[in-house]
Amino acid sequence: LEIAVDCQDCGPTAIGVGGARGGGKSAFLFSQIIFDDSQRYAGLKILYLRQSITAAREQIRGLLRSTCHDEAGNKKIEYNYREQAGTIEFQNGSYIIAKHFKDEKDIVNFLGQEYDIIVIEELTTLTFTKFSDLTTCLRSSKPNWRPRLYAAWNWGGVGHQWVMKVFYEPW
Repeated sequence: LEIAVDCQDCGPTAIGVGGARGGGKSAFLFSQIIFDDSQRYAGLKILYLRQSITAAREQIRGLLRSTCHDEAGNKKIEYNYREQAGTIEFQNGSYIIAKHFKDEKDIVNFLGQEYDIIVIEELTTLTFTKFSDLTTCLRSSKPNWRPRLYAAWNWGGVGHQWVMKVFYEPW
């Protein structure tokens, strides 16, 4: 996976986590983009992509409760979640757009856009071609920002082999 950035030695451009269901992969990715990336750099545009929009909304509701609130229900971080619009907005102008792809052909809806970060849940449901198409949108005009991709998956599915070759075997 090659993502064009000005500084090739400035850190990773793609991080993937795979494993069994219920292992905390989504909570890790969500915490990374909410508490680190979106707060460290103002005005980031983050695409959060999952195969089912219903599952994405349910997951986001749960992740916001479990990661962004304390035991008493108080927010640890200020955000505005607009479920119908599929956006989570932060005070510094960074925001997350939750989208879905029912079928692989739906990936074309994102092409031509610019995202500073892309998060893909269920990565092994995509072929390498569609994944490659999607990563063309992973670019940024923000100075001193390295575009990055985060992905989570359960093993199996049409993308099992290429995900193994790209994210697992090299390490």
